[in-house]
Amino acid sequence: MRNETTTFSSIFAENIHNYLHEKVLLGNKITSYIYPLKLFDTFVNEKNLKENILTKELMYTWLKLRNGEKRTNQSHRARILRGFSKYMNMINDKNYVLPQKLYSCGDKYNAHIYSKDELDLIFYKIDNLVEEQPNKQLKNRSSQIIFRLLYMCGLRISEALNIKIKDFDKEQKLLIIRHAKKDKDRLVPLNDKLNALIMDYINEFHILSTDESFLFKGKNNLPFTRFTINKRLKTILNLCKIEYNGQTLHSFRHTFCVHCLRKWAMEGKDLMVYLPILKTFLGHESFRETAYYLKLTADVYPNITHVLEKQYNYLIPRLEEES
Repeated sequence: MRNETTTFSSIFAENIHNYLHEKVLLGNKITSYIYPLKLFDTFVNEKNLKENILTKELMYTWLKLRNGEKRTNQSHRARILRGFSKYMNMINDKNYVLPQKLYSCGDKYNAHIYSKDELDLIFYKIDNLVEEQPNKQLKNRSSQIIFRLLYMCGLRISEALNIKIKDFDKEQKLLIIRHAKKDKDRLVPLNDKLNALIMDYINEFHILSTDESFLFKGKNNLPFTRFTINKRLKTILNLCKIEYNGQTLHSFRHTFCVHCLRKWAMEGKDLMVYLPILKTFLGHESFRETAYYLKLTADVYPNITHVLEKQYNYLIPRLEEES
């Protein structure tokens, strides 16, 4: 965190440093906090303030929508600044606390859930590319594995891209997901096919690699970026002639959760037993994060809504509770 101190130079520099340090101690990742706070720090410098007190006028001025700025970005800036204002208010109650959900985007995010036909087509096309493009083996064979990890294991894209050779246990058919959300580790089982794909990939593309090497590495031995994999997704959707309708890499994780819950519900399984298992498998911090997928499953598959609502209505989050 020492390096973070030097990135801030306003009258709030030390406060911002301490705030971020406290976040780290609480197990939070601060990557998404740093850039907005840097912008705010630069803005404050231009104001030549004499006292490190957050006023309503100061914050609202900085939070005005900029030319060309998306409202989602404005909402993100407001959320980050609100957290900092709460921290400052605990130090000195003269600091104004921004209201909750200030500049909140009106439209709720609608998770895209892939159908079985779409998934079959996507993986068929990815596998075919390995045969059709022998000069692009690294790209296509890594895609074979990455997209299966997102759907079959429900990984976040950041988790998949940060896997190292040492995290793969071919004998136990396991992956160790390290430093995930809240900096927690977890074990993820692999099926035989995925385990074999990873083994073959390592034997082919990691002859000189060490255990510390990233499994999916590109230039300068750095992992592939989210941007790179997102471009691949759009290319694959286009090849499959699947209309782009807001699909993201995270859509595979959403689909994994919904398909698991639907399968268990149709089999008459007790979801009170299986939800904690799913929570652990996904690396969720709270039970509510996992329970959200009950509602999503009921929305996507209305034919099982009566099953879910009859037994688990008290668990399904109400619309007004979603954020």
